Amino acid sequence: MVAAMLLAAPVHAQNSPSTQKPLFEIGVFGFGGYFPDYPGSAQNHLKFLPLPFFIYRGSFLRMGPQSVSGVLIENQTLHFDISASGAFHTSSSDTARYGMPKLDDMGEVGPRLNLVLARDARTARIEFEAPARAVFSTDFKSVTYRGWKIAPEIAYIQDDLWNTGGRLKLGIEADVASGLLMEYFYGVAPQYVTSTRARYSAHGGYLGSTLDASYRIPLNKRMTLYSLLSGSYYGGATNAASPLLKKDMNFTAAAGLTFSFYQSDETVSERE
Repeated sequence: MVAAMLLAAPVHAQNSPSTQKPLFEIGVFGFGGYFPDYPGSAQNHLKFLPLPFFIYRGSFLRMGPQSVSGVLIENQTLHFDISASGAFHTSSSDTARYGMPKLDDMGEVGPRLNLVLARDARTARIEFEAPARAVFSTDFKSVTYRGWKIAPEIAYIQDDLWNTGGRLKLGIEADVASGLLMEYFYGVAPQYVTSTRARYSAHGGYLGSTLDASYRIPLNKRMTLYSLLSGSYYGGATNAASPLLKKDMNFTAAAGLTFSFYQSDETVSERE
């Protein structure tokens, strides 16, 4: 879910300087990068997505360019919410899946726990985050439940890096997924068997691990630049024997730019 990783704006109450920001904003964002077609794919493709966005910084409901969350608990060390996010679909030209249905656009929704494990006196901290999400896919004609995924992560976060207002995050996560979701990615039904693609029934379990570095920096009061580099490793994955899991390593590079053309006069104090 790379799009969500890059553009979802965390708004946990942390031990970092609070700033006044508009209660809501309307704008546009452009987001693109070089993404694997699916976890363990042998191919990457360039993808770009320009969309309008709406940001709302309420005490309970919060909306960002690529996520929506309802905050249930929030204090200096603990944040718990129900959130939803989305991601790109696979490329229709992926050779490993030739002749098979393409993977649709996907979304996730579910509870997320964020716990501050350690922090310095100013802007750096170490966090543990544990989202548990139901996963859905859509072709924009119907929505299909695809199972669930748990993705615990340990991350180092540095706010106001070099006094620029920039935010650096270095994280490592391990993904565990249900058999239904694994089958969506790695299963090969009898009608799709070829001389180079054997029949395969996927199983739930360990999906893979990801190491990522993201950085965002405000260019001015209306524009923010985002960037992401990540590497995922699938060695030892539960479905390593699938003919669709082609590579043990995937890499992603992405960037995004948001422009807010309307900001409310009413502001709220936000800690990032």
